Amino acid sequence: MSEKFQYDKYHFEKLDDEPFLIFTAYNSYSMAEDAEESVKVTFDLLNHINEPIYYILDWQDIDPLNMEDVSVGAMSVALSQNPLFKHPKFLGIGFVTSSEILAMAAKGLDSELYGHIKIEIFDSVDDAVNFFRQ
Repeated sequence: MSEKFQYDKYHFEKLDDEPFLIFTAYNSYSMAEDAEESVKVTFDLLNHINEPIYYILDWQDIDPLNMEDVSVGAMSVALSQNPLFKHPKFLGIGFVTSSEILAMAAKGLDSELYGHIKIEIFDSVDDAVNFFRQ
């Protein structure tokens, strides 16, 4: 079982009895337009989770990204005043995507500029969960 938190352009799923929070973006999600809100919601959820977790972002259904999306996304999760991807509750972060642009952007966060944020790339949510379970 799991607990789901539904929003217009995305949802979150917290797996019961396992340290996983999964963010799933729908096709209508735009990093440029929706990242600020979804980051705030993520922080709110993290305030109610009492354990360290693995954070998996499922980007499989979103439209192809452009450079504005990548730039806004990187700023909101890595360079903001309170960067989400540096949250102390995160044990690891995984991206599920077939987009080469998003995969390259995620790997680019592991640089001095962004504070060496390590993100694993996966083909499916199941692959990500199984990787982090090991």
